[in-house]
Amino acid sequence: MTDIPQWAFDRAKELSKDNSAFYNGPYNAFARYISEHETQPEDPLLQQARDIAADVYSKGGYSISAGDVRSGIADYSIGVQAALAGLRARSEPK
Repeated sequence: MTDIPQWAFDRAKELSKDNSAFYNGPYNAFARYISEHETQPEDPLLQQARDIAADVYSKGGYSISAGDVRSGIADYSIGVQAALAGLRARSEPK
């Protein structure tokens, strides 16, 4: 697992003109730079998803820590992504 938050990868990809090999070499460095120099965008649903996943991970004996989940380092994890998808689906108008 990388210590670079997913939002920084997403931002680096957004700013990059060539993302064919996005998760390699210079892109990791670019994402790390972004995570150290930019403020994470606020997404209330993402924070809720982190909290839900952190609760599941902490009670389930998983190797990922609840602190890592809440900090955004594990935003790519299936737990956070599943919770986020559920929250977004619930908040969409029917």
